[in-house]
Amino acid sequence: MEYQKPKSYNSTQTEETQSRHEKPRLHPEPKPEPCQHIKFLDCNKPTKRVIFECYHCRQGIIAQLHSNGEIQRLEPPCPNCGKTAIRLEATQVISMTPIPSPWGE
Repeated sequence: MEYQKPKSYNSTQTEETQSRHEKPRLHPEPKPEPCQHIKFLDCNKPTKRVIFECYHCRQGIIAQLHSNGEIQRLEPPCPNCGKTAIRLEATQVISMTPIPSPWGE
């Protein structure tokens, strides 16, 4: 008598039945969105500093902000590529100085 391997539950199902029990993949996984490194300094002072990378070209930038008074949404341009580097809420941007990126990608 020849040894027969015991059948598992799934081996008795037809391919059609197995495919119905599999999870359908409706959409491919989305690609990760780019992120932006940011570090806030001197948060308790009238003149605050923010170190960040430009969202577009990854240039390191240190910005000085004044935030006493009416706060508004600001979109300062990058000194390197000229596109909007970051979106901030402050009264005004005092300076934007390019620096080597501390995150160095």
